[in-house]
Order: sequence, then C-alpha cells, then structure tokens
Amino acid sequence: MQKIILLVLFLSIGMTIQAQWNKVKSTSVTFKIKNAGIGVDGKFSKMNTQITIDESNPSKSSFLGTIEANSINTGINLRDNHLKDKEEFFNTSKYPTLTMKSVNVVQKSAGIYTVTWDLTMKGVARRFSSEVITKIEGGNFIASTQFKINRNDWNLGGNSMTMGDAVTVKINSILTK
Repeated sequence: MQKIILLVLFLSIGMTIQAQWNKVKSTSVTFKIKNAGIGVDGKFSKMNTQITIDESNPSKSSFLGTIEANSINTGINLRDNHLKDKEEFFNTSKYPTLTMKSVNVVQKSAGIYTVTWDLTMKGVARRFSSEVITKIEGGNFIASTQFKINRNDWNLGGNSMTMGDAVTVKINSILTK
C-alpha cells in the first residue's frame, strides 16, 4: 500500500512539474500608433521576462516583463532619440524602464487566459486586462497577447494634435520547460 501511495505521489509531482512552462526563450514587444494619419510601427529590443505557466493551476501562473525604454526602435533614429530623451515621451534618463506584471490569471477556456495587468510607465501605474492565447508548437509553449492602451493614461506624448491616442501593443513569448 505504501508503494502505491508513493507511486501516486511521485506521478503527481512529476505531472505538476511537467505542467509548468517557465524558461523564456524569447519575447518580442511591438507597437503601432498613428502619427499624422500614418501608422508608425515600433518595437523594444531589450527586456527581461519572467513567465511561469502552470497549466494544472492557472491562478499560480505569472507574467513579469521589464523593458529598457531606451531600446525603442521605430526605424528612424531622430524619432527614436526624441522618444527616448524628451520629457513628454519616455524621458529614459528619469524613467529607464517600463514594467508589466500580472496581478491575476484566470483560464477562460483551453489555451485562453484572461490576465489582469499592472503596467507602469513614467512612474504611472494603470491596471487593465487582456486575453493571453497559448499553444504548444514544436516542443515550445507560445503565449501571445494584443491590447490597446491610451498613451494619455501614462502622460506620453503631451497634447499632440497629430499623434493618435490609441497604441496597439503585441507581445509574444516562447517558453520551454
């Protein structure tokens, strides 16, 4: 009887460990905003991402990303320097990082989670939710989300007459066990 209990306990532990994905291979963060009626695409290239997906207990899953604001790239150096240096934009000398942290994870359906986030930019934290869609592909766990934020909620860009308020953000992460 003890052997059966030990075997069940061992298998349960093994299944729990196997259900957790927590080694981040890569993460990409891209965004799009309208400026003078034209879509401007950009990305951040330097970040630290810590993700744990617990498929057996989704509420124990967590997401944390810290982006180096000065790694912004829109394909035009002059614009990038303006975004990095100006007080009305990222002001990277005073606010070097952007942080996005999950505060609640709920499984909506198979492979779809509703995540509540705290996003902090320029010392301003705001809470919102987005759907994180996951899939297993080629031995990797892929998690992605897309959401819109209003740049004014974080005091980004001032009262621009040419820049749109809505920013579409896409985040994709690839994890292994």
